[in-house]
Amino acid sequence: MPLQKIEKIGNRAALCLSEDMLTKLGVGFGDEVEISVVDHKLTVKPVDEIERASLFSETVEKVFKRRASVYRKLAEGVTKQE
Repeated sequence: MPLQKIEKIGNRAALCLSEDMLTKLGVGFGDEVEISVVDHKLTVKPVDEIERASLFSETVEKVFKRRASVYRKLAEGVTKQE
């Protein structure tokens, strides 16, 4: 396995992957990936459109449930200044 160097780009760290590695992962430039760290191991997983849409929907639903009373008040036109 070839060694890679972590580069500094602005205030961020970057790990550059070869096109061969991207092909093996099944991703390309601009694709979204899910990144996780378990036991000091970095895992990069492609996120397909269906999975991404599902994750987005679940997140939106959680936010709406958690903030339901605030959204209800906004819909009724109630503000803190009143």
